[in-house]
Amino acid sequence: MDHRGKLNVAFLLPYEANFHSGKGGAVVQWVGEIVKRSHRYSYTVIAKRLDNNSKFDRPVCSWIGRMGFKTYSSRTALGGFLWCLLNIRHWWGKNTIIVENRPEYAVFMRQLGFTGRIFLHVHNDIFGDLNYRYLSEINQSVNAIIVCSRSLLVPLQERHSDLCAKSKVIHNGVDGSVFRRNGSNSDGRIIILFVGRLEKNKGPLLIVEAYRKIFKECSHAELHLVGDWGNNPDSKYVSEIKAAIRECNSSGGKIVCHGYVSHDQDLPYLYSSASIFCFCSTQSEAFPMVVIEAMSSQLCVVAAAIGGVPEALGDAGLLFSPGNEQDLQEKLLMALKDGNLRQRLAENARNRATKLFSLSSIVGHFEDALDHVN
Repeated sequence: MDHRGKLNVAFLLPYEANFHSGKGGAVVQWVGEIVKRSHRYSYTVIAKRLDNNSKFDRPVCSWIGRMGFKTYSSRTALGGFLWCLLNIRHWWGKNTIIVENRPEYAVFMRQLGFTGRIFLHVHNDIFGDLNYRYLSEINQSVNAIIVCSRSLLVPLQERHSDLCAKSKVIHNGVDGSVFRRNGSNSDGRIIILFVGRLEKNKGPLLIVEAYRKIFKECSHAELHLVGDWGNNPDSKYVSEIKAAIRECNSSGGKIVCHGYVSHDQDLPYLYSSASIFCFCSTQSEAFPMVVIEAMSSQLCVVAAAIGGVPEALGDAGLLFSPGNEQDLQEKLLMALKDGNLRQRLAENARNRATKLFSLSSIVGHFEDALDHVN
């Protein structure tokens, strides 16, 4: 307990993660929101680097944590073990540790003698890569698992029922006061919005090619891409995207690249100025934040039916087969040509996001789980 009687809880982030709630990815944003909104717990965040204005503990020797890291199933993952060992002074005296996305950290901390509660919070599809023996080690190490979508439990249901029984689904949440509708275009334009890194697994070329084939039927439609060029900006895939954009724009289309934008300042405005949000990932996505942000922003969502996306969207949007450009074109044309459909789906999306994914209630569910697990 701290001096105010609150339980001491540590978030242990992956060693490569910087804790910056405005610039970090979904995991970092989630942790930032929990810490900012909590009234029940006293939190410490353990990460490679923290915000300059952060009040949280700063770890030691974080660069050593990058050494020798191998796979989730490797018991000799030196980097992960060192990350836990060298930060032991930050987590040893805590009542509860929440490990973000890295089950091996829980195993290592038990080996180091930690006897408090360990929660594993999972945002990615990791269990399918783990063998039964290692799943059993995780089962012995954690008190509970929190997953952001039911889709992540499928491998556990099939392969380790005991570990699955320790799991609870708590969806990601969105701040409806930030991501909301602030108006609409009054000049007849319809903006199709894509948000994500412009790299292959996110499918940006898929939406660019689909738009190239339909913009002549819907000359009032524009495509706006938000996100940087990923980890390999000189790749062949990126070159193909840029070439397709140039060709499309020279033929009368309009594709706008915004690059990286501020999550809490610029991104809400871009959502609000759009009419259709398109999610095109070709690899499994557990519960994409961008989808529920678009829903909360009252956008008509056209999304790949992958991972936890159908779980998030329900019947409040249009789903297409992942990687299927023809199916994507058909769903986009439905939304572009039918204003009543577009408006109805947008309103349903906002209502669903408000009812199910409100960040304040999601944080409450998360801390309820911390309260009730021994």
